[in-house]
Amino acid sequence: MKTKRDDTAKLYDEIYKNAAMGAGTTKHLLETERGEEMTDSLKKQYAEYRSICRNAEISMRARGGEIKGYGRMKKMMTDRGVSLNLLFDNSDRHVAEMLMNGSTMGVINAEKSTGKYSGAEKEAKELMKHLSDFELSTIENMRRFLS
Repeated sequence: MKTKRDDTAKLYDEIYKNAAMGAGTTKHLLETERGEEMTDSLKKQYAEYRSICRNAEISMRARGGEIKGYGRMKKMMTDRGVSLNLLFDNSDRHVAEMLMNGSTMGVINAEKSTGKYSGAEKEAKELMKHLSDFELSTIENMRRFLS
């Protein structure tokens, strides 16, 4: 039987995975040559994703649990995917498209996870909502690089 504690732990883990994926991608992109505006945007995004990861970790530890997150292989595959994508087009416009696609997937994951773990505590749901709102703001922020 599913408990509120189980749902809360699973939702925090999903929050962490989602934010860690964003942090990893933005960190990887910061290691490439970018325009000043894109670099500033990436730095802000990276800081927010890391903050969300820390909040999920702290909340999980306070409940006596531990974040599982993604394994090394998943992280490596993501980095390679980003690198391969940049080989074809390294422009800030293309980076904006990549980030918009990733953030859209993040919003979808947030919605699905919130529904799946509907018994989670209010604080976990609020952090997931914050992450989803941040992903939506990232999509909006990246639109300016498309023209």
